[in-house]
Order: sequence, then structure tokens, then C-alpha cells
Amino acid sequence: MRGSSKDLNQVVKLDRGWRTAAADADNLQLPKQLADVDWLPAKVPGTVAGALNDAGKFDPFAPEALQMQDFWYQCDLNGYGEYELHLDGLATHADIYLDARLILTSDNMFHRHIVKIVLRGHHELSIRFRALTQALTQTKPRARWRTQLVSNQALRHVRTTLLGHMPGWCPNIEPVGPWRPIFLVKCPSLSPHNLCIQ
Repeated sequence: MRGSSKDLNQVVKLDRGWRTAAADADNLQLPKQLADVDWLPAKVPGTVAGALNDAGKFDPFAPEALQMQDFWYQCDLNGYGEYELHLDGLATHADIYLDARLILTSDNMFHRHIVKIVLRGHHELSIRFRALTQALTQTKPRARWRTQLVSNQALRHVRTTLLGHMPGWCPNIEPVGPWRPIFLVKCPSLSPHNLCIQ
């Protein structure tokens, strides 16, 4: 685990050492299934499109659809004790694992999440950004009004940005990935100097 820190090393930014890999939708559902995927270096905060572009595998002038695939992000964690894991923005449907344990599911790219975790040495943090295929094909109540700006009317039921889905207004580069910072906050340990007896 590398990154800058402040406040006596109580806050650690998880902004380095990340990797990302693509998978067919719902094909790889657990971190233990990732042994044979092709990893690419990734920036956090950042997006899949940015990682692919850095690797020369993405053409922003002819962008491929990204939200019909699953994408995994992964990094190594090292530490001891209790921490709060802060995830400030995940686009869009995401499952977060500490090693093999699911610790959070998110379906809103605008929500910030805080999860308490315990580290006992070396761990892997994995995030699966699920394809929106299923969410966009579910039957929902008919809308009172329909916008002509977006390419898929079902997007009104998904808590994600419409950027990347409005042909003619902006490039069709769909935001997928940890687009806001991820960091750890060390929980203070219980010691005599911070006890109060009344």
C-alpha cells in the first residue's frame, strides 16, 4: 500500500498500485476467479477509459461501449488494526471485496461510502464494476416524459451521469471506475490517555 499521508499517517490515500481488467458481463463474479485476466495499470481516482487510453487500447474519437462489460480494479493493502475505508465515488454498480469477503455493494455513483475494516497484514482490495446490461433491460414504469438527449431511456432508472450517453452533446465515453478518491483512515486505538472515567 503506497500513497501520501497526513495527520500523523492517520489518513492514507490509495492512489497508487492499482490495476484494472475487463471481463464479460457476469462471467467473473469473485476475486478468486481473476487469476488469468489481463491486468493494466490504472489511476485512482480515474476511469476505465483513462486506463485503456494510457495503455494505447482506447480511441477517444471512436470510443467503444464500456458499460456492457464488467471491469475489475484491484490493489494491495498492508496494515494492522482497525480502519475506515472511504470510497468517495464509484461509477456505477460496484461490489467491493476485501480479499474474498464482500464488504459493500453500491448502485449510485454520487454516494460516498465508509466501511470499517480490520487489517492483519497483507490484503487485496478488489472492486467489480458491474455491466449495466441487466439494469438497462429491466422493465420499469413508463416515464411521463421522454428526453431525446440520451441514447437509452432506461438510464433514468440508474443513478449515474448522463455524460457519455448524449450523442451530439459530448463524446460517447461512458464513465466506469473509481472516479473519486479512495483512502483509509486509521481508527484510534484505545489507550489510557484517551479514557475518561466519570
